[in-house]
Amino acid sequence: MISFMPYLKTLISRRTHLNVELQNDVNGDFLKQLFGLKQIDFSENEFVTFNKHMFVSQYRSLISLDLSKNKFSKFPIQISKFSTLKKLSLVQNRIAFLQKSDMNQLENYQRDKHINFELLLNDNNFVCNCDSIDFVRWLQETKVTLDKNRNYSCVYIDNSKKTTVYAYTHLDFIESKCLSKIWLTITIILVVVFLLLFTASSLAYKYRITLHFWYLHIRRKYRHYTALEGDSKEYKYNAFVAYCNADEEWVCGSLVNYLEKTNGLSLCLHDRDFAAGRLIMDNIIDAIFESKKVVLVISEEFLKSSWCDFELDMARMKMFQDNRDMLVVVLLNKLSPSQMPISLQRIWNKVTCLEVDEIICTNQNGNFEHLFWKRLYEAVVM
Repeated sequence: MISFMPYLKTLISRRTHLNVELQNDVNGDFLKQLFGLKQIDFSENEFVTFNKHMFVSQYRSLISLDLSKNKFSKFPIQISKFSTLKKLSLVQNRIAFLQKSDMNQLENYQRDKHINFELLLNDNNFVCNCDSIDFVRWLQETKVTLDKNRNYSCVYIDNSKKTTVYAYTHLDFIESKCLSKIWLTITIILVVVFLLLFTASSLAYKYRITLHFWYLHIRRKYRHYTALEGDSKEYKYNAFVAYCNADEEWVCGSLVNYLEKTNGLSLCLHDRDFAAGRLIMDNIIDAIFESKKVVLVISEEFLKSSWCDFELDMARMKMFQDNRDMLVVVLLNKLSPSQMPISLQRIWNKVTCLEVDEIICTNQNGNFEHLFWKRLYEAVVM
């Protein structure tokens, strides 16, 4: 191998498929120990990249490096490592533009080494667009010696064929176009973000009751004082009675007397059984989860109450979660299904509905012979 030729000054290896031969040379053994090598010609070898150890032994000796007619798309060497390199040819490669770090390396190398460095860049795939503004400016302002009067062919911002000198003289136009593209990109991003947020908000609003239910369900599950799990088959109460304050007299009178005192059932009433100091919504969700049935005492006043509406929504979601009939609707007033909340209308055919007539509503003497009471008891214990 040539590594046994320590006095070699010039190495020319064109069209020798070195890219294949050196692809496994990870340690740079091919040029190792050739400390006197001054000129290297590796043109037409289809190189795409170099091993970073390739020229370690030539950092202090190499003067000219010819890498023309290869397939480099980026600046291939770390020039700051060299001490004597004066000429680098990258003619007929596939470079679109030099990165800012590469340009800075070239500037620093020429300044620090006091070398009149020559860089050949003709016949590359240069672009003169938003990405290469710094490169176009550098070509005309650098002190590095360049070929072809610094005037290379490039693909202009409008995809036409122009030159780098032309692009340099029209940098203001390019920058204005780029600014427009930036604002267009920002606008598109903002529109997409807005649409995503709008869609997410719409879905969240549409399923707000479901989301609220699951939030409270999870919140309940992980509260440290929760005694019963939601999926337990043992219930603390036979029924949670949801009613408005205007109907309290009938609920706490006739209904409680019949179901609790006469039949020995256990009911959950908000004014009696809700835990003090706990959020109302937490008390409601606990009551629903700890009750086998939910009795909705619906009246005109009930329909005006936001908390009663919340109790209805949570009970409906629990019914769907358990996939069982657990709602019992007691109508204190003559109300048609069309007067009910939409959420109740959707499941109207799946709930037990009992109507209270005037006799039952005004009954205060403990007479529970009416068929209504029997049906209510059966609906709760079923």
